Amino acid sequence: MEYFEGMDPENPGKYLRETLIGIEKHFDVVITVHDCRGLLYSKSGEHIFEDHRCHTHPFCTALRYSMPFWHTYCKRNCLFKAESLARETFRPYLHKCWKGGTELIVPGERNGSLVLLMYAGVFREAGDVPPECLPESVQKEFYALKELHREDLEQLSRVLFTFGQSVIYCSTELCRKNDHRKMSSRRHEIRRFLTENAHREITLEDLAAELCLSPSRTSHLVKMLFTVPFRDLLEDERMTRAKNMLLNSEMPLKTIAEAIGFRNEFYFSKVFRLHYGIPPGRFRRMRQTDDVEKKSRRREAAGKT
Repeated sequence: MEYFEGMDPENPGKYLRETLIGIEKHFDVVITVHDCRGLLYSKSGEHIFEDHRCHTHPFCTALRYSMPFWHTYCKRNCLFKAESLARETFRPYLHKCWKGGTELIVPGERNGSLVLLMYAGVFREAGDVPPECLPESVQKEFYALKELHREDLEQLSRVLFTFGQSVIYCSTELCRKNDHRKMSSRRHEIRRFLTENAHREITLEDLAAELCLSPSRTSHLVKMLFTVPFRDLLEDERMTRAKNMLLNSEMPLKTIAEAIGFRNEFYFSKVFRLHYGIPPGRFRRMRQTDDVEKKSRRREAAGKT
């Protein structure tokens, strides 16, 4: 039997990325994937959609970091506001950014919880004009945007919705498949419960209800299978997600804390420091410094060859 190259269910990250690139080419759009729960990572800690985590459309990147507060405005409008709207219905919708551009936003959810957001664009609608506050160079980028075609957007929304649900399934099921083979059925159930609910305020009693066992029996089972109590197991899952989000995103600590299940950033910082030995802000800065130094060494090495 002949198999298609790249479609390996044991390692879905590669063909998920290739599928996303194919969607971009087919619809002539730029797609950004926002990971709301810190789930879209490989075992090595790399983001599945490393090249699609930030808005890279020329209209979005124009003067993003050189104009005062522009990056802050973009995060506030396209990250926080867009996510807040998506939580209301979990349905695709059109979002107009503060610079006047329009994007198609498609949420992905699992068990009533927002897992990811996909942004497709940027477009402009017929008759739209850019805000007067934009410099002339950015206004030119605005008028270079193609206009919306409703039929194409409706088709794109269906494709992205289906793709998003596939991503969620692969990230929470197939990426853990090898581990599950080594687990007992109960161990698998407990891991699945944590994967799906770690961002919520869950307790041992909630896990007990899921397993149809008493809390005391559940506590004993968790310690027997994982050698640590349920609280430590939950904390470890949350801290892994926090580390990935700190290393691979610019999300504020408050947003990360809420995304992984902490009631506020101060308690999150306290737990993170106890877990890794340093505060989350310093952890992020240290990694950023390391990345800059590595890039510098690579450039120097490339210059010598």
